[in-house]
Amino acid sequence: MARRFPKFDLAVNRFGWGTCGVMAGLCRLEGKLCLRDYTQTVTHPRSRGYPSPTAWAELAAYLQSLPPELCRAAEIQYQEKARLTGEPPPAKKRAPFWARWF
Repeated sequence: MARRFPKFDLAVNRFGWGTCGVMAGLCRLEGKLCLRDYTQTVTHPRSRGYPSPTAWAELAAYLQSLPPELCRAAEIQYQEKARLTGEPPPAKKRAPFWARWF
């Protein structure tokens, strides 16, 4: 699936937000399961060197840059994650521009 992942434009999304949802959406479109290997964990520091509003805006631009069917598949994955975890989707937690994705 990594070979099928769309090229990542760092001019649009420098922080990488949304890549997990897009990969899961790509797997959905291909009829594949998207699994996590819990033996491999990435941790991030609590603070980061960039502002969240900027990252959210770049995420929105990144999703808009994708083919519509892949954008919709990623949206479905985010909704499913919210349903399973009980967390509201990003539209309910963050910036209003997310409302158009959910």
